[in-house]
Amino acid sequence: MTTAVEVVEAINAAWRTGKVDGLADYFDPAAMIVGPGYQPLARGAEACAASYRDFLRASVVHEYHQSDLRVHEVGGVAIVTFDWEMEYEQGGRRSRAAGSDLFVLRPVAEGWRAVWRAVTFAPVANRASKG
Repeated sequence: MTTAVEVVEAINAAWRTGKVDGLADYFDPAAMIVGPGYQPLARGAEACAASYRDFLRASVVHEYHQSDLRVHEVGGVAIVTFDWEMEYEQGGRRSRAAGSDLFVLRPVAEGWRAVWRAVTFAPVANRASKG
């Protein structure tokens, strides 16, 4: 049986290695990903997985650092949060971004499934350049 942290780590390992086949299995069929302003970016397990594939098709990640992983279990759900910072390239333009992820996971027979992911961005000095 997988833990909530193992599910989040598996999701992150999948997109970081580019091995995103099966990524939808970590998401609940009704899962949602929201971005800045809590605007919906993806609804459903397949759409959530596709959002990672789309990012990887459009981007080259040069650096990625994750820190301050925290887990809280309350009311039958798990909340996993962490901070991140990355340098990436899209369309020949290199940028830096930083922020936090917040995953809400619910228990299932096999362990846990992500039902909600919120991606927030923090101000960061953007050193964009032509590559």
